[in-house]
Formats: sequence, structure tokens, C-alpha cells
Amino acid sequence: MKLSRQMSLSLRQNIFWNTAGSAIYLGCQWLITVFVVRLSSSGFTNSGLLTLAMTNTNIFYSIAIFNMRAYQVSDVLDKYKTHTYIQIRCLTSAVSLGMCAVFAAVGFDSDSFSCILLYMIFKVTEAIIDIIQGVDQRASRMDISGISMAVRGVGTAAVFAFVIALTDSIHLAILAMTGVSVLVMVCYDIPQARRFGRLWGSVDIRAIGRLLLECLPMGIASALSSSITAIPRNFLEASYGSEILGIYGALSVPTVIVQVAATYIFNPMLSVYAEHYCSKDKKSFFRLFFQTLLGIAVLSIAALVGAALLQQPILPLILGQEIKPYIYLFLPILVCTILNAAVWFLTNLLIVIRDFKTYFAGTVFATALSWLVGQAAVDAWSMQGVNVTLFTVYAAEILIFSAALAVRLKKQFYTSRKEP
Repeated sequence: MKLSRQMSLSLRQNIFWNTAGSAIYLGCQWLITVFVVRLSSSGFTNSGLLTLAMTNTNIFYSIAIFNMRAYQVSDVLDKYKTHTYIQIRCLTSAVSLGMCAVFAAVGFDSDSFSCILLYMIFKVTEAIIDIIQGVDQRASRMDISGISMAVRGVGTAAVFAFVIALTDSIHLAILAMTGVSVLVMVCYDIPQARRFGRLWGSVDIRAIGRLLLECLPMGIASALSSSITAIPRNFLEASYGSEILGIYGALSVPTVIVQVAATYIFNPMLSVYAEHYCSKDKKSFFRLFFQTLLGIAVLSIAALVGAALLQQPILPLILGQEIKPYIYLFLPILVCTILNAAVWFLTNLLIVIRDFKTYFAGTVFATALSWLVGQAAVDAWSMQGVNVTLFTVYAAEILIFSAALAVRLKKQFYTSRKEP
């Protein structure tokens, strides 16, 4: 179904609202990792538990989202209906929750199991909101998404801090976060999205089957991509314990803000990339491409300079004096995060141009490389070994995906062949 463009925002306005809302949400998510250290009597032990939950649920969250948002917003020919995307997201979310429960029950003790499962429930609410906000993006109304993220960010951080300070229970704190997320989705995201598309409809098994099959390679690749980070971190936790993992996690969370902020530069552009690609508008496509690269480069340089100047005074102030011996890890973590942002950009472009084979094959190779390098690197360099592993893997992915993208774009823009 074609979405109404009435009262749609410009690309610049969409980027502004999406970036502003995302920055608030990510900043509040980082504050949660600060609160768990500062307000919990367990210190870095609770932080390690939260890091373990965040790291391992990312794998199953990738299964839940199936990387379908990029496909959804670049479906400029309206091949599938809006409610079909939402139905699939509910299905994949349920499957991912069940898989996470089995994984956590087999691999971890009862305390870790319950924390991982509760955090996965929270991530499922995020996954459902994400696909609903794809409707807003198709309508060029990402101000709605930005407001939602800002409200959810402040709300989840506030209830987490209140509950962890009152009860010292990370489990109850995660439950409170989930309650806020569901409340915002029901009261705001769903009513807003219904203005632009039919969210609920009859179940078309054939359409669901076709879309699932079409997106299966990128769904698997998305899950494997999340495991790339989890693999060396799990090696670290197994070799050195939850407290060391908690220290690494506390340092790495602020850098994720840069990574996801980079995605919020290019995510609003994916529909535009698809339109330029399908119409074979080479000039507009490459102009947008280089503008995106410039935006990511400026963000990355600013982050590196700011981190170099401010890491010594700021990190101990926020995370406590105990973090001082480990500040040397911060810049390498940030470099790895920037490389991962570049990987995300390239993989989203591969989805836009429907090159799922390269995305799948490259991610399988990267996951195997993470496994092969991870244990040896962690054994040799402890926490720094995680950074060595991730740097190696992300650099390899960038080379593979850039080469494939160059080949596909040459075929599209320099020959008469049209892509579907």
C-alpha cells in the first residue's frame, strides 16, 4: 500500500529528528550502565551481569529483527503489505525469545539465565517498535520515531535508576524498563503509525513465507554479525570472570553511542538510496553516498579527538576511580566501534540493492574469523585481545563488502541492465 506523503518531512528534518531522538535514547542507555555501577552495592559484579545480558541477547535480537527494517523501508515498489512486515516481526520475536531461553538455560547459572531472559523480553519490545517505526519512515515522518526514542530513553533510565537504588535488584530494574517501553509503544507508537498504514490485517501465509524466505540469508547474517562481538567477550568472561567483563563492558558502552549515531545518519536515507538505485540515477546515488561517508567521517574524527582529550578526566568521574588502570582500552574500543559502523553502512546498502549473497557469505567468514582469532587473542592480551579480534574482523568485512558493492554499482549504473 502506498503511504501518504501529506505533511511529510524533508530528508534533513528526518535526519535531525531521528538523530536527536536516538542520541537521547542511546545516552540514556549508557546512563543505565553507569547507574548499575554507581547505585548498586554489587559494583562491577552487577555490571558484568548486565553486560553479559546485553552481549548475548544481541544475538537473538538480530534474529528478532531479521534485518527486515532496511528491507521494509527500501520496498519502494510496495511488494509486501505493512501488516505482513509486522506479523513477521511478531513471529521472529517469539522464536528469538524461545531460542534465547534455551541458550541461557543451557549455558549459564540461574542468576545469569533470569537476567538474560528478562533483558531479551525488553529487547523484543524494541524489535516490535522498530518495525512499527518503519511505517513512520516510509511516510517520511521520523519526528514520530525521534519523540518515541527520547521518551523511552528518559523513561527507561529513570525507572532503572529508581528500582536499582531502591531494591539493588537488576532483574526488577529490567522489568521496570520493559514496562515503560510497552507503555510508550501502546500509547504513542501504534496510534501514530496507524495514520500512515494498516498495521493489522489477515494473515497471508504465502506472503509471509515468500518474505521470510527472501530475507532468510540476511536474517541469518544479522544474527551471526551480532555473535562476532559476543564471541571474544564470552572468551573473556570464561577466562577472567564476570568482573573483568563488566569493566570492559562499562568502557565499551559509551562508544556504542558513536556507532549507532552513525547509523542514524544513514538510516533515514535508505529509502532514498533505493529510489535512486531503482531509477538508475547514478549522480544522485553517488552524491548521497559521498555525503553519507563525509558525515560518518566527521562524526568519527570528532569522537576520536573528544575521547583522546576527555577520557582521563571524564571516565573516572563517571565510572569511579577503579576504572583508571583500564582507560588505555577506551580508544581502541572506539576505533573498533567506528569500523563496525562502517560495516553496518555497507551491509545496509547491500540490502537496499538486494545483494543478500555477499552479505551472508561475508558475515559467515567474519564470524568464523572471530572464533579463530578470539580465544588466542584473549589468552595473549586479555581485554585488549577483544579489540584485536574485532579490529581484524571488521577490517576484513569492510574490504569484502566494499568490493562487492563496487561491482554491483558498476553493473547497475554503467550497463543497461535493470535491477529488480
